[in-house]
Amino acid sequence: MVQNKGRRHLLAYQQDHKQADLDQAITSFRTALHLSTGSNLKKPELLQAMALSLIGRYRLLGDAKDVEQAISCTEQELSLHPANHPNRSFPLDTLSTCLWERYRQGGNMGDLERAISYSQESIELHPAGPPDRYTSLNNLASFLWERYQRSGDHKDLEDAISLHQKTLQLSSSSHSDAPSTTLTNMAICLQDRFRHSGKFADLDDAIKYHHQVLERRPTGDVNRATPLNNLATCLQDRYRLLSDLKDLEMAIEYHEEALIYRPVGQPDRPTSLNNLATCLRERCRRKGTIEDLDRAISHHEEAIKLHPVEHPDRSYTLNNLATCFEERYNTQTSIQDLENAISYSQEALQLQKTGHPERSTILNNLGTCLYRRFQHQGVVDDIEKSVGFIREAIGLQPQDHPQAAFLMANLATALVISGAVLGSYDKVQEAADLVERATYHSTAATYHRLQASRYWIAISHGTSRLRAYQACLDLADRYILTWPSVVARHHFLSSISASDTNDAAAQALTEGLPTMAIEFLERGRTLLWQQLGRYRSPLEKLGEVDQGLAEEFEQLSNQLETLAVDQDSRKLSRLSQEEESRRYRRVWEEWELTVSKIRRVQGFSNFLQPVPFAILRQAASWGPVIVINISQHRSDAIIVLRDRDPAVVPLPGARLADIRELAHQFSKAISITESRIKRKKIIEILRLLWYDVAAPVVQKLQVIGVARRSRIWWCPTAKLSMLPLHAAGPYNSGSLDLPDLYISSYTPTLSALLRASENTQLQGKQLSNHPMIPPLLLICQQNAPGEREIDNVREESNRIKRLIPFVDILFDHEGTRDVVLEGIRKHSWIHFASHGSQNLREPFQSRFHLNGQDLTLLDIIQARLPQAEFAFLSACHSAAGDESTPDETIHLAAGLQFSGFKSVIGTLWQMPDVDGPVIAEEVYKHMLLRERGDFHGPHMDYRDAAEALNSAANIMRKNGIPVDRWINFVHIGA
Repeated sequence: MVQNKGRRHLLAYQQDHKQADLDQAITSFRTALHLSTGSNLKKPELLQAMALSLIGRYRLLGDAKDVEQAISCTEQELSLHPANHPNRSFPLDTLSTCLWERYRQGGNMGDLERAISYSQESIELHPAGPPDRYTSLNNLASFLWERYQRSGDHKDLEDAISLHQKTLQLSSSSHSDAPSTTLTNMAICLQDRFRHSGKFADLDDAIKYHHQVLERRPTGDVNRATPLNNLATCLQDRYRLLSDLKDLEMAIEYHEEALIYRPVGQPDRPTSLNNLATCLRERCRRKGTIEDLDRAISHHEEAIKLHPVEHPDRSYTLNNLATCFEERYNTQTSIQDLENAISYSQEALQLQKTGHPERSTILNNLGTCLYRRFQHQGVVDDIEKSVGFIREAIGLQPQDHPQAAFLMANLATALVISGAVLGSYDKVQEAADLVERATYHSTAATYHRLQASRYWIAISHGTSRLRAYQACLDLADRYILTWPSVVARHHFLSSISASDTNDAAAQALTEGLPTMAIEFLERGRTLLWQQLGRYRSPLEKLGEVDQGLAEEFEQLSNQLETLAVDQDSRKLSRLSQEEESRRYRRVWEEWELTVSKIRRVQGFSNFLQPVPFAILRQAASWGPVIVINISQHRSDAIIVLRDRDPAVVPLPGARLADIRELAHQFSKAISITESRIKRKKIIEILRLLWYDVAAPVVQKLQVIGVARRSRIWWCPTAKLSMLPLHAAGPYNSGSLDLPDLYISSYTPTLSALLRASENTQLQGKQLSNHPMIPPLLLICQQNAPGEREIDNVREESNRIKRLIPFVDILFDHEGTRDVVLEGIRKHSWIHFASHGSQNLREPFQSRFHLNGQDLTLLDIIQARLPQAEFAFLSACHSAAGDESTPDETIHLAAGLQFSGFKSVIGTLWQMPDVDGPVIAEEVYKHMLLRERGDFHGPHMDYRDAAEALNSAANIMRKNGIPVDRWINFVHIGA
């Protein structure tokens, strides 16, 4: 009766987790054992139940006496089950678990080795089928993983993963859900393998498994703490890889919730304290929130108090605390913080045995602290010890370890400091060699390789620095691709310095290599458009050689484009986003393998490789392209010509800081409401643009022999792309301004203009044989819901209809999003007369306002428009770039160009309603009257759009239209 009462209370505890039930169960089982005789056949069962109850209470309260009594009970039970006993596996499993818990408390390796031995024996006794082997397989895998943590033997880790895979296979074969413990332990092992190998798929799978376990633990369940902690640590790892702040914020949220379930006295509280503190330190580093760092130090100090000297995690906690003090020193420069960091690192090092992999981390951190102290106090012994410690840290890591690149870059920093003190060029050269090796490290995280390449740039010179810049641009492109969506990629780009590309070009110009400068600028600018464009690479020639490979590439590219663009058009739950991200990375890996296969096909070795200057210069077939590089080191215009070497025009007046300030002043000027002040300020800026940028270029064009009224293309970089360069001029009586001298167009890159020009050449041949006026789709939105009425939309449409005989009109309610998209696909010429808006925070959500659902930039990107030719965007902000990433050229006009339009007219800011009809009429009138070649009949050719816009703007000027209105319109493309 007493025994049954105990079982009822144990079952109740397992369901409701009330301590009172557990206490009653233990009391009942203790009484039953006291009453039992030595020959009692039920005694093994009683001992087993007593041990399970005691270990349950130990996990709840952390009282060491409970785990000792549990071990005693299980050892007695095992003695009652000799080697040939059919039930021997039960006490083996329980005893190994109890020893594991005691090991976790005291860190005695003897307990761990015994746990492994008993668990291995239990597996040998189990039958092959589920669920009997679940417990033993899980336990042994966990114990092997822990031994891996202590010894660093990767065989233990691989064996643990293999055991977990067997457990998952047992679940699958029995059509049952995998136990949570299996999913948890498998995820932990995969996370560790990711940390060793850098394979993203392991981290993705770990996050997936932890999510599955967390879903099974509702809020309030005390067992929720473990999956919260585990998932949070994976998100920490992913944050370190991708720098996505959402991952870090979510990790902090999970760790804080886990800590609630782990009050003082609970054995796992130090783990939660440590992990939360680490995240808080990372957030301080990212956001500068010193209160996070203070909290982190407090949590680590509490964790140390809970870890006695002999505890295996004490060294880890001390090292973390040291890192926090070093971080606070970096922020507040208090030498006492640095002394604390060094002291804790030294104590951590003493506790960590020689040869252990974790010792490498401690040595590196101690070395870092010592060179920080040298920089503060100048004691040469510190910098020499620093170099020695970091060298030792590198020696403890396998050469292919993902952390090796980070350690090598840190050693390079110490060597540069040491070399400067001792006047040793050899040490500086060794540092440069180290960061070069780190840059090309095969298994290191791309972020660490990118950081190494930037340090390589900083400490190298000449051709070595050019190689460093090339590697940096390649790695930046690859790093950005780790984000599934273009929106996430843009967020990352907007959070970092965008100077690498411009500085690379400046270095190439310093070395007298303007063609390399152009290649650098093409490689590192408009990355988002470049990456999407790779998914739409022409495959006709590949299909002639290997149709299957072409179809494979096309299928994978379509999947990647959908994942990159479409997921941001929908509201996804976090779990759905996780699944989309995992799917993206799987497809991306397949896509990269396919690209590698294509490059092995004869004649396709350059497939999707950066375009060389010999091809890029063909973009200047219709006129010179002026690429203007603005860098902190120097500023220059590079005039690209098809049939001669590029001409470099130094621009000493266009310093980076001055251009930034000018862009800021212009942004303020166009917002001024008082007309006279506004126009005066704009003209002042246009004059500065003329004297500092345009005039030197115009002088060089005249020397080269580029005739007046010729077409030229501007390709500005950095903040210069936010300024109306096409309207620069002295604006003095009798002087000629840029619109009087040349017909200006813009292009984001030479590659974009090259694509449009190639299509132009092809279609120009067709036009010469079949002259015509193409049908025009006119989208008129006078009364878009939620927007003010546009007064002159009907007038604009009437003027266009009087000029062009073939016009299809979608007016107000007719112009829904889907109808407009279908219309754009069917027409090669389109004209928007509607509201447009720029979304400054989310530029891919910039839009045309239509009836019902708006047409966003993301919608436009997804459209494929092979017949597209010309788009006139008589809408506000349709060609206004994103200030946070000006070199990415993210606006509605760029989206239409990407989707297939060769020639686009757009606006830089808000346009007055009255200007729409005037500018549209003049542009189309000029295009209709323009004669091309031998054909003299009525026709329209989109190649005439730039000249037509220039003519219309000059007519507006002669009619006294204020400068801020006629310079608003720009032409982009062919």
